[in-house]
Amino acid sequence: MTVYYPYLRGKQFELQALLALLNTQQLPATVIPIIEPVRDSRYLVDCVAAFVTARRPLIVIVNPQVGTYEQHRQQRFPLTKWWASPWLRAGLLVSDTVALSDYQAAAVLIYTQPTVLLRLPAPQPQQLVIVGPSHRLRRQLNAQVTLTDPVPRGWDGADYLLQPRTFFGDQPWFSDTVGFSDFVIAGASYSEKGYPLPYVRLSLSVPYHRQLWLQHFISADFSNFKQPKAKYFSAGTQLMAWLAEHPEMPSTQGLQALEQSLREQHFPGLGKVKQWLLMHHIELVGSILSITKQP
Repeated sequence: MTVYYPYLRGKQFELQALLALLNTQQLPATVIPIIEPVRDSRYLVDCVAAFVTARRPLIVIVNPQVGTYEQHRQQRFPLTKWWASPWLRAGLLVSDTVALSDYQAAAVLIYTQPTVLLRLPAPQPQQLVIVGPSHRLRRQLNAQVTLTDPVPRGWDGADYLLQPRTFFGDQPWFSDTVGFSDFVIAGASYSEKGYPLPYVRLSLSVPYHRQLWLQHFISADFSNFKQPKAKYFSAGTQLMAWLAEHPEMPSTQGLQALEQSLREQHFPGLGKVKQWLLMHHIELVGSILSITKQP
């Protein structure tokens, strides 16, 4: 069975997306999330507890490289009691500074830096190896899973207006390894507090001819950083019109929640909107794998 490993940064809306899918039994068995914790949060503990209780595998990075999680040596919400569970797996971001003991103890090794090949031994057979975009890493390691970032970098609203559909990948149909991983629809770039934008963008994951694309809907007003509610409905009106023209679009829990919000003219806040779009993406990819990659 081919597995999808969505790589998440453990922000509140991401954890709530996983919990919502898990609690409603809409998280496909073909999905095993990876969480790189960015802050000491009860939402992370709640998420880990829910996965362990449901007997669903979850990978948590033990040496996060972004956010403030590593700065809290005395964490208010430690994961200590859960590490004994076989459903919680320790993931390690392999770098030149990792200890050999941590490297050998990790269940999942994630490589993004080719220089580590000179210092560390080869992975053990029982360790899951995830490799970033480096061709050198992929040549020298027996990569079971590849990690990609298909989201455009450095784009602003004008770019999305010029190109409202961008390619995301075709791995759900054509992956020939045990699995694949990506930074989902948020992309690999990380900002602790984010930054305001003069527009609202709704990026909807869309299957098309055995490929996955992102269809982008941009609010019309770029003149200021105010009125996110009005801008949400501006982008949402376009999304609803597009859905009406594409009845073949698969329905998911996240998409249903987004549509209901737009029909009822209810603005839940952009964090909740991001949660619904992420839920849609994860459920969609997992469902495609469940159909196309049956053993």
